[in-house]
Amino acid sequence: MLFLFLLLISFGLNIAHGCKDSFGTILSVGISLMLFWQVFINIAMIMGLMPVVGMPLPLVSYGGSSVITTLCGIAILMNVSMRRFQKDFKNIF
Repeated sequence: MLFLFLLLISFGLNIAHGCKDSFGTILSVGISLMLFWQVFINIAMIMGLMPVVGMPLPLVSYGGSSVITTLCGIAILMNVSMRRFQKDFKNIF
């Protein structure tokens, strides 16, 4: 499961690396870091390194708004990856 989270986070950072515009890069890094911090805090809570707080594990723990927010973040990452190869039309005019 940790490998799948690592794969998802590296997917987001790879999208950020391949973006042409700075907004897509910042957005992709932000979503990837949001997922990373949620996973990191949950792992630290399980190991006893941090106090137990009510942060859900993305896509695993029960919580409707957390799942919707995580899925929206993943959808935005997919949209940024799809549009990073689009042509700039402002250079044509």
